[in-house]
Amino acid sequence: MHHVFPFGTAMPKSHLKTLYIIVIRRLFYISFLSLKILRTFHKVYIDLYLC
Repeated sequence: MHHVFPFGTAMPKSHLKTLYIIVIRRLFYISFLSLKILRTFHKVYIDLYLC
């Protein structure tokens, strides 16, 4: 990104909204991935524990 917006009123509201949506999506995606990883780790841990 080479166009740097100064903080404040210079940034358009629509751009801010899209940025917000992107950040939220990214967070959801990361949490989903970590959940999947945790679940697989949990499964492996249980398998090792029961053996």
